[in-house]
This record gives sequence, structure tokens and C-alpha cells, in this order.
Amino acid sequence: MRFPSSTALFAVLALTAATAPLTAQRTFYVPASFAPENAELGYWSDVPMMRPNARLQAFYDATEVGTNSMIMTGIALRYDGPIPQVGAPGPFTIQRLRISVGTTNVSLPGAHFDSNLTRPLTVALDQKWSFLPDAGSQTPDVWGGPGGTLTFPFKAPVVVQMPQGSMLVVEFRIEGNDIGARTHALLDAAKTSGGPQDGTATSSGTGCSVNATSNAATIQTSGIHAPGAAHSIWGKGLGSNAVVVTMIGGSDKTGTFGALPTTLPGTACRFYTSWDFFFVQLADAAGNLAEYASGSLVPVPPDVNLNGVTLYEQLISVVPSANAHGLVTSDKRTVVLGTLSPPAKGIYAVSSSASADALVGDLVEPVGYAMRLDAK
Repeated sequence: MRFPSSTALFAVLALTAATAPLTAQRTFYVPASFAPENAELGYWSDVPMMRPNARLQAFYDATEVGTNSMIMTGIALRYDGPIPQVGAPGPFTIQRLRISVGTTNVSLPGAHFDSNLTRPLTVALDQKWSFLPDAGSQTPDVWGGPGGTLTFPFKAPVVVQMPQGSMLVVEFRIEGNDIGARTHALLDAAKTSGGPQDGTATSSGTGCSVNATSNAATIQTSGIHAPGAAHSIWGKGLGSNAVVVTMIGGSDKTGTFGALPTTLPGTACRFYTSWDFFFVQLADAAGNLAEYASGSLVPVPPDVNLNGVTLYEQLISVVPSANAHGLVTSDKRTVVLGTLSPPAKGIYAVSSSASADALVGDLVEPVGYAMRLDAK
């Protein structure tokens, strides 16, 4: 048997390698219908890169991804432009950055993060991360950001299969980002029509006081009062460090104990709403509930049948020294929910600007963040 010379052997091996099938590298730019590979998208968000702590779920249907199947190896973001360079040059550090990817069969996400997922996401990156802020972006800005610090290679490839009607989910969780508001790190994004549209919220009635020298307790709401979104219920004059029960009802005419409103005997405190749903908050030392505190957010399910529904809301705090019953009541907040409609294009985003582990987002938008999806 004759063996080829070493020169001939290397030539054969080289030819074999050259003709062997290679794994093709693939790149997808989302949201695809906005052509993000070529153009600035006209919208922006300071979540998550400009927040000390944040959670973001970004959703794209198959049309906006450009495929139903891929093996993802990384993601790249870019800054919104044009923006002049301002503030500190960085780099800045995120103590823990978690990026997870997967799919969901939920067709219209809402403010409750876990309810948006029909299967667990795959954690693709979980580590400390340093990045550079916007160095003075152009239109469009560079993918991956200055120095490539907005390019996130996955620790292992993630197989993504998108069945009919499902959406790609890319989730960011940021903890301990030290950028603050010292410079720009606004991410490029696109916005379409649809999603939750705010309703109205008005106050009426009168609350009672924790003592003779204090102002009456009051209730306020903030945010988007609509199906698929969340609004914050907060208030003042509720008693130092008091336990506060937040009541939400479907009626201000009839409650558990009869006709409404009804007065707590021997006091000026009145109940204004039926007790259909409630949750507990804790007032601070000044007797106030903080606006947009994580425990104050009420997620309304993303159901179009709730369009225009009226909710009645009231705060009841436990203050043993206030009266014989130990209760203080606020005035009434009447919330008429706005509307929810599917987005005109298959993009959506749910975010919390306060916590990486938030259960409820404080913003729901028909928005698609500009991303480059690296795949093979």
C-alpha cells in the first residue's frame, strides 16, 4: 500500500476542508418591517441602559424577525441618533446583566411579566457588564455601540422555534447600573399604533383624618388606566407606617354591607366602593404611599372586553389611635378604563424602570427595540 507524500496529504486535507459543509452565519435585524439595518427608527427609550435597575420584555412576531427558526448566538443594540456627546464618558458597569430569549404564544402581552410567557425563557447571558455611553451618535448609529460594548455574545447558542402565532421574546434584567442620568444611553426603537390608550381618573368624596390636626387621607392614581397596562395607586395622610388596604370595586352603589357610601359609626370615615379586590401596602413614616412603588401597581388584564369598564378605588389604613374602629378611609377614585387594541405591526414592549425582578411593568407600548440578532 502506498501512502501519499506529506505535501500531497496536506493538499487532500485542505481540499476536504474547503468542500465540507460550513455552518452559515446569519444576521437578522428587528423589527424587520422598519428596515433597521438601513435607517434610524424614530423612537427611543432610556430603559434599560439609563436605569439603575430595570426589566424589559421585547416581543417580535415572525414577520418582524424574518424567520420562524434560528440558532441565536448573540444580540447587538444601538443608540438612538443623532445625539451629541454629553456627560461622563464612561465606561459604566452593570453589576448583573441577564439576557434571556425564547418564544411565547401570548398574542397581546400585558403589564404582568410572568403572564406574558407560556414557556420558560433560556438564560443566554448572566454576568457583570461594562459599557460605554453614546459617544455622539449618527443616523443610524453603529450596531453594538461604542467599542462594541452593546454587543452581547451568548454563553451558548439558543435554539429558537417560532410556531404559528408565537412571538420571539428577548428579556433584559439590569441590576446595579451606575450610569444614573449622567450621560446619554438612549436605545433606538420603532413605534406603531395600537396598544393600551389611557382612560380617565377622577376624585370625589372626602377622606377622614388620623387625628384632629391632620389633613384628610387622599388617594391618587398615575400611569395608564387601560386594559393591558398598569396604574399606580398611592396616597397621603394615611398614618405613619400604617398598613394600608387598597380596595378596588365594580360598584359605588352597593357593597358587602348594603348601600354605598356608608359611614363608619361614630366617625367621619366613609366607605365608597364595593370590596371586589384588594391588596396591602405599607405607608412610610410620613403616612404616605409612594407613587409608582412596585407594590402600588395594578395590572389590568389585556382583554379588549374591559375597554371602558369603570373601577372604584379607595385606601383604608389601620391606625388604632384614629378612632374606636382603628380605621382611616380616603376619598374615592373613579377610574374609567381606556381602550386596548392590537398593535398595527407585530412589535411590543413591557418594561419596569425600577426593578430587575419586578412582577408588573410600569410601561406597556407597541414598540420594537432595534436589535441585530446574530445566529447560525
